[in-house]
Amino acid sequence: MNARDKAIKDGIERDILKYSQEQRPLIGISGSNKLSSLSSQFVDSIRRVNYVRQIGSREISPGRAAPTHDLFDPLKAAELYRRRGDLDEACWLVFLSTHFGKHYPTGWTLMRNIYGALGETPWSWENAAIDPDILGDWIAVSYDKIRALPGQFGNHRKYESIRPGARSFTGKVIASYIRWVTAYEGHDKLIERASTEGENPKGAFRWLYREMNVTRFGRLAKFDFLAMLGKLGLANIEPDSTYLVGTKGPLKGARLLYGGSSSANISASELDRKLIHLSEFIGVGMQEMEDALCNWQKSPSKYQKFRG
Repeated sequence: MNARDKAIKDGIERDILKYSQEQRPLIGISGSNKLSSLSSQFVDSIRRVNYVRQIGSREISPGRAAPTHDLFDPLKAAELYRRRGDLDEACWLVFLSTHFGKHYPTGWTLMRNIYGALGETPWSWENAAIDPDILGDWIAVSYDKIRALPGQFGNHRKYESIRPGARSFTGKVIASYIRWVTAYEGHDKLIERASTEGENPKGAFRWLYREMNVTRFGRLAKFDFLAMLGKLGLANIEPDSTYLVGTKGPLKGARLLYGGSSSANISASELDRKLIHLSEFIGVGMQEMEDALCNWQKSPSKYQKFRG
């Protein structure tokens, strides 16, 4: 850990201890190394969030937006399209990256194969939005070719499928997303509506979260997708809570923190309110809070580095 990260870690530890002493007792940090382990997870979470936020200030190779190129990265591609003023394509790439996820070790390969149409004309937003079912139909026809190539869904999306007829078929998810966005006549008008309804970045996030009725996009996928739009500067939105209802890891981490056990009898809604207060007190965003608690509960007494 470098000196900068060490300073952040020490500051978080001081603030958490102060909060526990002056605001609400945090039973879960009692015991050997638990506070150190938690604060280290916060540092990792902050670094992950900052990495994405800094994409906009860096030079980006055009190869990042080319699905036929080994450099392809949908998040950096989204930034390139943002710079070109193409909000539809930028948001579309964020959606696809959330749906497919980044697999270890095959990376973005599955998304590259599908978004890149196996080397043919890419399935850009303009091409896919012509008909919500057109990309799913292509996936069904191309299924055997796609399946024969490397590439898998990321860990958060491991129950999704490109198999035609599957309940979790990717074509259904994509069609649902396209119908949601086109009902508002595009991403720009959808985001504009969110800003109007929400009145501020947190309110806009909350409105989009509630309005996002997309097949197989549950709590985690919606949270990840919307948070990424905010981090990349595609929408002026920010998570207003950790949205613990429906989670596993983050909820266990919150219960451990406040109740001393990952199975403590504290409701998700009550913990959400407490975490908002803690977040404001220690100066850490809700996404960093959610991510850190999720990873901390996996190994509360001994810090382990996770991918997020």
